[in-house]
Amino acid sequence: MSTISVIMPVYNVESYLPITLNSILQQTVQDITLICINDGSTDSSLSILEEYARRDTRVVIFNQENKGASAARNKGLEHVQTPYVAFIDSDDIVHPQYLEILLDAIKEYDVDFVWCKDKRFYKDSEIEHERTLHYTEYNKSVFSPIFKHFVLRLEPHPSVMMNKLYKSSLLHSIRFNESLRHVEDILFAHYMLYQATEAVFVDLQLYYYRQRGESVSNVGFSPKYIEDHITVGEELAKYFSAVPMDEETQEHFWFRTAKMMLKNPLVQPWRKRRKEAKEYWHLYGERLRRLYKEKLFRPEYLDMRNKILAYALLNEKYWLIRCILKLSYW
Repeated sequence: MSTISVIMPVYNVESYLPITLNSILQQTVQDITLICINDGSTDSSLSILEEYARRDTRVVIFNQENKGASAARNKGLEHVQTPYVAFIDSDDIVHPQYLEILLDAIKEYDVDFVWCKDKRFYKDSEIEHERTLHYTEYNKSVFSPIFKHFVLRLEPHPSVMMNKLYKSSLLHSIRFNESLRHVEDILFAHYMLYQATEAVFVDLQLYYYRQRGESVSNVGFSPKYIEDHITVGEELAKYFSAVPMDEETQEHFWFRTAKMMLKNPLVQPWRKRRKEAKEYWHLYGERLRRLYKEKLFRPEYLDMRNKILAYALLNEKYWLIRCILKLSYW
């Protein structure tokens, strides 16, 4: 049996897929299973995967109709039979020693997961791997309780899911919300970090996130993007309202949750479709009013500026929202 399962959702990434596959299969740790979930690709991504699978038995392919990254990752988790698991996106790149270094750290400290620094890039030429890294030459830090560290947004902040190696046992009861097309990692991170006890940070840049022009921030207004932020906030509020937290953690949690539910419903319509902003503000305001009555949207934890914006939305004072947003962006 392999030591590490790497889960990789694949959807229409023919231009980037070979370099990603090479960066995984050429790891200094060879004892891996690469679980590739072809999520209904319509380009040559599946053909590329099949060619790699013919050449390397560590590559395992599962096909499904297009359901999104959450469903793909859940399918991958169903097939994990190794003590450790990692997620790598199909257009990203990892350092040749990425898995080796994280595996050494998680074994040495016997923690729930380990994470490293990451870097965002646009062109492959921006990635210059360092010389061979030796385990004794870099800093490692243990964090416990990791959930409070995460909620308070202390540095180093374990905010994303990809730059990590997990004990598979940590993820047995955690799955991705398949109704979400955006910010599913935020929900996953909260559940995972609440379940975790201890984690180790490796002070090395080993994971590289590719930035593409078709990202949400570049394609304009997206109702689904907005709705997913509210849905994530609602799920977090429902789950964690019953979880005991100290006062400091509770204040930060409700502040972040309320701001997440408020920011995009206000700014996205105003910035992208100003003439239609009132229509969308009314739509999202209705949903937030319901959550407010159920004590799942908690604007009382916001700072003064955002608190005013929240109550303006709840009370349909759209002129006030316009005035505040005109004075400054979020």
